[in-house]
Amino acid sequence: MKNLFVLLLVFLNSNTPFAYNELDYDPERKLRSKIATLLEEPDIILKENVRTKIVFKIDDDKKIHVLDVKPQDEKIVNYVKSRLNDKKVNFFIKRKLFSVVIVLEKNR
Repeated sequence: MKNLFVLLLVFLNSNTPFAYNELDYDPERKLRSKIATLLEEPDIILKENVRTKIVFKIDDDKKIHVLDVKPQDEKIVNYVKSRLNDKKVNFFIKRKLFSVVIVLEKNR
């Protein structure tokens, strides 16, 4: 009976996942986090919150390339492109085309 208990304990331990940070294993979450970090603290003046949709791709060199920004406000487009274009991600992600919606908050 003691051998069965030890064998069962070893089996259960081998099938129990180690504690891990889910962010480390989900590349799309890591990408969302990276985008949010890169777009923190806008250096443009906004009188109201602006809901912004960004379409971008990641090339084979793992660099971000902004394809479209809506609304087409020139200062928002320039801000997003200056913060995201050619920034490198340091993890593998299968998909190549992405769309995110962010809210740029008005200046206080």
